[in-house]
Amino acid sequence: MNVEEARVRFSPAVQEIIDNCMIEDKFIDKDLFQVYICTIWGNAALDPEKSGIEESELPVLHDFLNEEIQTVLGTKTQILSLIHISEPTR
Repeated sequence: MNVEEARVRFSPAVQEIIDNCMIEDKFIDKDLFQVYICTIWGNAALDPEKSGIEESELPVLHDFLNEEIQTVLGTKTQILSLIHISEPTR
């Protein structure tokens, strides 16, 4: 799979996310958008086959999601910068 094939396969899902994050047809709830996109990436990374891709295709999905993120959040934003894992509090 290349990035163009990823666009064909995953653009409808991303568009549905954008539609669900729209506020009065003018603004996108960027926080909610980030949660949805990170959920897609997290699920794909943890179990690629369940997401309909092979592990070797994860870099392509990563690049595609980065393109979509940059369209909504700005050119310097990448998926890995959205994921924050913190230490459990003791």
